[in-house]
Amino acid sequence: MHALSEGPGMILNWIKINQHTISYTHPYQRDSLFPNSNQFDLLLIMGGAMGVYETDRYPWLEDEIKWISGVLQTQIPVLGICLGSQLLARSLGCRVYSTGAKEIGWFPIEYSSCGQSLNWYSNALSQLNVFHWHGDTFDLPSGTETLATSYKTTNQAFLWNDRVLGLQYHLEIDEPLVRVFLETGLEEVLSSTGVQSPEDMIGLSYNSEQTEKTLFRILDHLISLVE
Repeated sequence: MHALSEGPGMILNWIKINQHTISYTHPYQRDSLFPNSNQFDLLLIMGGAMGVYETDRYPWLEDEIKWISGVLQTQIPVLGICLGSQLLARSLGCRVYSTGAKEIGWFPIEYSSCGQSLNWYSNALSQLNVFHWHGDTFDLPSGTETLATSYKTTNQAFLWNDRVLGLQYHLEIDEPLVRVFLETGLEEVLSSTGVQSPEDMIGLSYNSEQTEKTLFRILDHLISLVE
């Protein structure tokens, strides 16, 4: 985790239902130690307000990118969400940069033909309303295709080596977590243009019923890859 306010959200529901266990690493804490790859079966890389390119301000990002690069050399399935997807892209040698515009609120993603072909990812849907909170994007890693796009962001998702999934958007967020995001990021919302109002973000949180189903299907698939 990169911030206490950006926790696993509805991923915890999936963990409880399937009787899995979860451990946390906080790279921003000086005494935090990255686990050895033999200590976990599935890696979840969550979001955060910092940019991948802000290593001068957050020097621990360099250590995390190096560690992620090592994990990617194993057969461990990985899911990166928001900042997590950007860290994956950077670990795979891609550029991560500001889009110049914020994408905050519940907005649809359009699945590409490649995304629609992966039933465990899209359930053959053409679009899905998901939660966004970002102002950065990434170039696609070599050998991958974009799985989804949105009005403001061309690359919303990619799959690398059939087991590493990067999602720029959030599937794990429900109404309580939307409220937490707003508590910590209200100033960013109020100072940005073209984003949803706090009231609309809360009111549209019923979309989490569908995104939870999508999240569970993705997690079921990734955990099935564990050898």
